[in-house]
Amino acid sequence: MKREINISNAVNVPATLATVRRLADRAAKKGLSGGYKIYTAERQDGGRVETVLVVEGEPARFDGWAFVAMVEIENGGLVVSGSPYYEGPAFDRDTFVKNHCDHCNRSVARKKYVIVERDGVRKQVGTACVKDFLGEEFRVSYFTDILDEIEESYGGGWNAFHIMSALEFAAHVISAWGFVKSGEPGSTKDVVADLLRAGREAREIREEIGDPTAADVAEAEAAYAWAREMPGHSDYALNVQTVFGQDNPAIAFAPNKRLGLVVSVISAYRRSKAEAQVKAERPSVPAPVGRVEVEGVVMAVKWQESDFGGSLKMLVQADPGYRVWSSVPSALANIFVEKEDGWQEYREVTVGERVAFTATLTPSDDDPAFAFGKRPTKARVLAA
Repeated sequence: MKREINISNAVNVPATLATVRRLADRAAKKGLSGGYKIYTAERQDGGRVETVLVVEGEPARFDGWAFVAMVEIENGGLVVSGSPYYEGPAFDRDTFVKNHCDHCNRSVARKKYVIVERDGVRKQVGTACVKDFLGEEFRVSYFTDILDEIEESYGGGWNAFHIMSALEFAAHVISAWGFVKSGEPGSTKDVVADLLRAGREAREIREEIGDPTAADVAEAEAAYAWAREMPGHSDYALNVQTVFGQDNPAIAFAPNKRLGLVVSVISAYRRSKAEAQVKAERPSVPAPVGRVEVEGVVMAVKWQESDFGGSLKMLVQADPGYRVWSSVPSALANIFVEKEDGWQEYREVTVGERVAFTATLTPSDDDPAFAFGKRPTKARVLAA
């Protein structure tokens, strides 16, 4: 794990660095495996040089107990932050028992719980009891690359933000500069945070890209309404629904540790609109059965885990109007590229490229216009 936090404008860098180092040192003395290396570095962002706090390392573990997820109570619902290092099944929200700790068995209205696991046994533990599993008082920074505990120390005194303001700024920033994910220099989240704080950095940003427009405000309102009913049952969708639980956006606020989640809603909303438009405009015909040559556009590429170790998959929109989900054949997973400077490399097929391949198709029972492809061969890239 490697996390970078922009601290160019922080006034308490030495104090926070000392705190983080104490956490890491204390974990090492307690015999926890893992731990963090913490240092500062400089990054070039356009014409500016920014200072970032770099945190590298592995989450700590003690006596075989692994961190599965953190569960927080917000707006009467659950916000689940799963560990990026845990490789087992995701935490099932339906197993959560309100006000319960498996360790002390006390019924207390807590706001934060930790899910730990050892040898296939899971426990829902209040943060005050986690020390009995970890040998130390609970610290989020031991277990997750979100590192909100550290990042919040650079908040300049603010601990909550107006959701609609954040959405309006996010819509404007993403339209001007594109979306940059959290943790990268110049991330959209960091830019929106600067705008919300309304300091010198906000003035510089506004001089370059201006203020949110009426279109940005309208998109923020639409995105807010969409987020409250976000489709799907993933942790992301359910977390968004929880954070956006207030039905009146004018008085809706969220803790600053949710800023990254709120900012991401604009991109998710735009993707949803684009997918709906594509679905409405594309022809839909039943997929053929048997060995077929498919020509079409790659709509998605992703790694899919399986009992056999996983494989690279792709979704192709075939020219006649049906879709095919298939393994990426080796010819498309290792495309030879020779650049003008003589550099040679291999790359994977990317979204938007036109491809052709032959596969055995089996239509889905739920959607006749969707087929599963097996044994793809004779694959080639036709055009972007």
